[in-house]
Amino acid sequence: MRLAFFLSCGVVCAAGAAWAAGDERAAIIEERRALTARFDAQEQACRERFAVTPCIQGVRALRRAALAPLREREMKLDAAERMQRSAERQAAVQAKQRAAATPPQGTPVPERSLRKPPRPAAAASSVEPAARRGATESARAAEAAAKVQVAKRRQAEIQARQARVARRQTERAAAGKSAAPLPGPGASGSGR
Repeated sequence: MRLAFFLSCGVVCAAGAAWAAGDERAAIIEERRALTARFDAQEQACRERFAVTPCIQGVRALRRAALAPLREREMKLDAAERMQRSAERQAAVQAKQRAAATPPQGTPVPERSLRKPPRPAAAASSVEPAARRGATESARAAEAAAKVQVAKRRQAEIQARQARVARRQTERAAAGKSAAPLPGPGASGSGR
């Protein structure tokens, strides 16, 4: 009952605030139209003078100065409306959460859902882990065997690469194209 009262008050207050904001916006729009018309007339008068550019620049500066307070009022209205919408959304979310938290009256809660589910029988639970353990151990053994295979293959690839490098080095040495060995790590700073 209280919630409905507060929500209805909130709707009425929001409607009143929206109506006031609408009146304020209408006043701002009307003021802007009047100022724009006045400055347009002044710009037109400037176009009939000899020094057009400085006159138009002055009118535009006056226009900006006159419209700035209107923009500020509009921005304040926009901010107030955003705050109002945010408050309404938060109130709606809170009302929904409260409604979801309390079960509807008159609806009985089933007794089964309040009890814990029954535990499985002890015999079935002792057999199941042993079977799982056996399957897990065989999977681990297969995984370990696969890792050993991969490691052996990598080792063979490394040895083959080293043999190719050694063969190329001997071929270069036989052809008389020997290169000086690269300096070791740390040799770069010792020569200076």
